[in-house]
Amino acid sequence: MVPPDQYDRNTSSADDTDKRPLGYEYDIAKYLGVQSGGNLTNPCAYLRYLTARNVEVMVQTFVPGKSICVRDNGNPPISDCGQGAANLGCWNPSQDTMIYEFYCDTTKGCDTDVQFWYRLTPSPVGDDVDDWCTGRDSEFPENLLTAPPPVEDTKPTVKSAASSLHSWNICFAFLLLQLVHFPSF
Repeated sequence: MVPPDQYDRNTSSADDTDKRPLGYEYDIAKYLGVQSGGNLTNPCAYLRYLTARNVEVMVQTFVPGKSICVRDNGNPPISDCGQGAANLGCWNPSQDTMIYEFYCDTTKGCDTDVQFWYRLTPSPVGDDVDDWCTGRDSEFPENLLTAPPPVEDTKPTVKSAASSLHSWNICFAFLLLQLVHFPSF
């Protein structure tokens, strides 16, 4: 776990699988298709010292709309799936040490390997777990790539010489017409 005050907030880390943008970890859930025979190992994360704590579960797939699922080894087990960037909420661990397994579920639309970011954050020891969960941010690595608003152009407009010459020609023509039609002008 990366403490929030130490999150990597550099935009360059948002798509660098060797970095930990906003405390997220990168992994790949393999598609358990016919070719594999179902013998692939899913990515897992082990968390300890979870007594009287909740765990916030966040996932983001590299390809928007792709699905990634997670389940724990609790009694009973908890599982959930998300598409794109998903806050799967705070889970109440049933043991002091938990395993969180990430997998590709074909019934949820998974038809290829899924690259994803995940962040599992235990609540601080002694905090009210319900209050802590409701006050959490929902930042994802993709938020680091959001383009800043466009900068308004405040440069003064400069007229070209041709534009100025055209204006003078119109003025000159107008004066010439005035002299022709109204000679006493």
